[in-house]
Formats: sequence, structure tokens, C-alpha cells
Amino acid sequence: MRRRTKYILISIAVLIGCFLILAVVVTQIGCRLPRAVVAGTQMTMKETMNAAQSFEYDCKRMPKSGEELLHPPPECKNEFPYIKELPKDAWGQELMFQSTEDSFSIISYGEDKKVGGVGRNADLIETVPKRN
Repeated sequence: MRRRTKYILISIAVLIGCFLILAVVVTQIGCRLPRAVVAGTQMTMKETMNAAQSFEYDCKRMPKSGEELLHPPPECKNEFPYIKELPKDAWGQELMFQSTEDSFSIISYGEDKKVGGVGRNADLIETVPKRN
């Protein structure tokens, strides 16, 4: 009987150890996932910015929306799309375009889809100066 009790206690200890290791691994993966989502959105924004700068070179102005990158207006030298599909962030929202006198920005409002926020809800902004 003592031998069996020893075996059961050792089995329970091993099982608890496995659960602890699994908990640590899941926690580590869970902590990295939000960073990967943000990094993916930043990559999409950089690719979209490159397309917007090509658009500016051909059309002598920055695009007003992602739609213009997909379907360039007739006054542009290039009749082919600058992107394959409308750019979206990792949360499924279309990227926003904002233009001022001297700069051009592409914006993602983050996971909460609202202006402002911190952490995963923080706005992501990619800005470049306009060519003169």
C-alpha cells in the first residue's frame, strides 16, 4: 500500500510541474502577441507610405485615401494600382490618411478604434514630409 501511495504522490507532483511549465509558456506567448499585432500594423503602414510616396511622385500630390492608391485618378502618370487592396490595420479598420501643408500621415487608431489611448489602444502614426 505504501508503494502505491508513493507512486500516486510522485505522479501528482509531476502533473503539477507540467501544469506550471505550461502556464509559464502560455503567459510568455500571450505577452508577445500584442507586440506582434502592433508590429504587423506598423509594417502595413510603412508599405502604404511607400505606395503613397510613389503616388506623390507620379501625381504631384499625396493621396486623399486608400481608394486613390487602389484606383489612381486619370491625371496620374501611372494607370496601375499602387496597392493590391485597401490597407487595414491588424484590428480590421481601414488606415486613415491625413495631409497638412508640409506633411502626410497614415494613422491607425489601435485596438479600441478611438483617437488617443495607451498600450494596445494607442494610435499608430507614420508621417513623412511632403516634397516641394
